[in-house]
Amino acid sequence: MTLFDCTHAHALDNALLEDCVDRERRNRAHEQARILERRIAGVAANQRRERDHDRALVHAL
Repeated sequence: MTLFDCTHAHALDNALLEDCVDRERRNRAHEQARILERRIAGVAANQRRERDHDRALVHAL
């Protein structure tokens, strides 16, 4: 194996590693976005329930 071959193999290893790291970062970002979306949906659902409960109390008066 020549120095060029070693350098090329090392560059390829680095490129594959960077691709793997980038993919992992994207996966984490997507997972964090899904968690945030679920939290937002939960807060919105709680607000709707509270609003509906408040309306029911007003109508009961």
